[in-house]
Amino acid sequence: MIYTFETELIEGIIKKRNSTYTVSVELYGDVYSCYYPKKEKRKLKEVPCLLSVRHTLERRTPFSVEAIFEEGQWVCVQESTYHSVTKELVHESNIEINNQMDNAHFIQHIKECLSSNRILTFVDYYPYRKRREFNGNESYWVEEAIDQGMKFIQIQLQVTKTGIELVEMKDITNQYL
Repeated sequence: MIYTFETELIEGIIKKRNSTYTVSVELYGDVYSCYYPKKEKRKLKEVPCLLSVRHTLERRTPFSVEAIFEEGQWVCVQESTYHSVTKELVHESNIEINNQMDNAHFIQHIKECLSSNRILTFVDYYPYRKRREFNGNESYWVEEAIDQGMKFIQIQLQVTKTGIELVEMKDITNQYL
């Protein structure tokens, strides 16, 4: 186990999205308003989820959704948790999570890193995100960054009720050449 939750997560069912960051979740026969950390347009109805109890009085909801069940496994929706786990795994400070940034912004980011001599490690979460595809001009900048030491790493993590486990971590830099 590479990350352990403070308390074991509780299984519930998302009934509907209430607002940008809240969902209604059925738990023990009752329905609760719960914090959902991702702003996305995904349909959330009758989706199994794992919840953590929110212990602070500052929060408006008693629970927070940590993971949803998708494609046969629990997928973490708390990106900050994934980011901190990834930094621990890779042991590098200049790490970028290969998130939903479009290719134009991604290439611009690479150019900025090259101009400031910052070498980065980009991380893809498999199987949740598909590998990026680049056209000719974009490929030039990616290859240039790789020549300067940039790496692409693919990490597969599995969420359980007690924490997050590492399934696989591999260097996929050569797939971008």
